[in-house]
Amino acid sequence: MNYSAAGEGVLKVGGFHATSEFENFSNGSTERGLSGFYALVDHELLSAEADALGMSLFLRGAITPDTDLATVGASIEAGVRLSELLFRDDALGIGVVYTDFSDDYLTATRESGDDVTSSETVFELTYQVLVTDWFAVQPDLQYILDPHLSRDNALVVGVRAEVLF
Repeated sequence: MNYSAAGEGVLKVGGFHATSEFENFSNGSTERGLSGFYALVDHELLSAEADALGMSLFLRGAITPDTDLATVGASIEAGVRLSELLFRDDALGIGVVYTDFSDDYLTATRESGDDVTSSETVFELTYQVLVTDWFAVQPDLQYILDPHLSRDNALVVGVRAEVLF
C-alpha cells in the first residue's frame, strides 16, 4: 500500500510460509512448514533531485509463532538512507538490526554444549557511489554486538563492486 503524508511511502504487511522440513527443537523430530508475519514501512522524507539531498527512513519487523521450529523468533530493523549526498546517484545508509533467537532453539543449542547468545545487534554503515555510468563501489562497515556464536563483539569490513550493463 502506498501512502502520502509528509512525503511518499510504502507500507507492507504480510506473511510467509516455507514448505521445507524443519527440525522441531523441542522434541528433535522434523516437521514440514514454518510460518511468520512481517511489516515494513519505507518512507521518503525528502526526494532527491538535482543538487538536493534525498532522505528516506525504513522500519521492518518480523515474528514467527512457530518458536519450536524457528531459529529466529523475531527481528526488527531500522535505518536511514541519504542520497545525492556528495555525488550524483550516491547513497549513504545507516542501519541497525536486532535479532532475537527463539527460546526452543536456544534451549536445544545450549543443551548440545554450544555457548550462544539469546540475541545479537548489528550496526551498519555503507556508502555507494557511481565511479562511472556503468561501475559502482559500495564499502560496508558492520559492528556486531554479542554475535550469536561468539561472546566477542565483531567488526566486519567489506566492499561490493557493481557492474551495470
